[in-house]
Order: sequence, then C-alpha cells, then structure tokens
Amino acid sequence: YQRRVHGVSKLLTEHTAAVESLEVCRVLPLLASCSCDGLLLIWDLPSQSLRSKIRLPAGGIHVAWIREHVVCGCNDGVLRMQDGRLGDQGERREFHGHTEAILNCVVSHSECHIITASDDHSVRVFQL
Repeated sequence: YQRRVHGVSKLLTEHTAAVESLEVCRVLPLLASCSCDGLLLIWDLPSQSLRSKIRLPAGGIHVAWIREHVVCGCNDGVLRMQDGRLGDQGERREFHGHTEAILNCVVSHSECHIITASDDHSVRVFQL
C-alpha cells in the first residue's frame, strides 16, 4: 500500500461565515457554494475563480443545480432559484411553504420537482 499526499490547488475564500453546502453543475463547469453569510457564490472550475456573487436575503444552507439553474434552501424557509450563468443579473424565483430553515433540497430525476426538508418537520415537493 502506497500512501499519496495531495496538496490544495486553490483556496476559495470569498465567504465570511461557515460554508454550508457545495454542488457541481452537471451541464456547465461551475461550482456553487452557499453560506450563512447570505452569499451564494458561483465559481468557474477551470480557472478556479469567482464568477458571480449572489446576495440572498437570508443565509444559505443547501444548494443544488437544475441544468444551469442553481437553487438554494435558506434559513428563512424559502427556496430560491436563479440562472447560475447570470448571477445577480438573473431573474430569481422563490418557492414558499416552509416555516423554518430548509436543511436539504434535491432535484427529481425528471427535473420537474424540487423536494425540500425543513426544520419545520416537513418535506415539501415543489413543481417547476
């Protein structure tokens, strides 16, 4: 058995609070990160640089991608979605229903639904 030691190729340090979630886009070379600092950051993977900074009205807890759209479950119970290519310039959609923080969100295989889990003891299915 041979042990390999790998170094960090780049340190991405734009967040000012704990990073809660990361997700790589399946259709574009992008990474999304969200934090309780209220920032949803979109990173360009090939250059390992910040592509856009999306300011959220609440802290982000979990992030997922639907094609080129990034969705973020927030600590105010709102799920927010926007085009990850456009950053703050893109139109934002909001999905309401939870009364507490969204802890997790997943996208259905058909990409027609987003399913969320919350501190309010519920799971909700949102249709796109």
